[in-house]
Amino acid sequence: RIYRWEQQIEFALFLPKNWFVHSELGFLTSSEQKIEARFVPRVGVGKILIRFNEINWTITGGGNMNFERYTGNSEDRRTVEAFLGTDFNLIDIGDFNLSNRNSMFKSVTEADRWRFDTAIDLRYKLPLNLYVSTGFTYNYDSSPIVGADGNDYVLRVGVGWEL
Repeated sequence: RIYRWEQQIEFALFLPKNWFVHSELGFLTSSEQKIEARFVPRVGVGKILIRFNEINWTITGGGNMNFERYTGNSEDRRTVEAFLGTDFNLIDIGDFNLSNRNSMFKSVTEADRWRFDTAIDLRYKLPLNLYVSTGFTYNYDSSPIVGADGNDYVLRVGVGWEL
């Protein structure tokens, strides 16, 4: 059985001239990568490159801790990482919304380890407040634990209704 669960909570403090301070707490569990729990608190600074009614694009950089607990007999990992990220959103372009988020993490405490996360989501509005959506999420780890896959991905398709 393959399972995966991912959650994030974010906070941003906006500063003059389109700068902001960013903090986030992420959680991931992935049977494909044998991760029982990954907690990633991170802080950084960002810059809003484009901000219009329909288009938003930001870049963010900073540092984070990476606390990982694995299934089986593997030892837990605690690492420090530097990260660089970008977030691009097209909002209400006709009946479409598009969101793309990318983050690259370079380990400071493990010599050759780096990770990459990406997510892309597309949503199309239908009549009567219905919508169809699709999304793709991908996680890569260049140094997974023994027996685990370095790649983990999810493809989502959905139909929904919003109030």
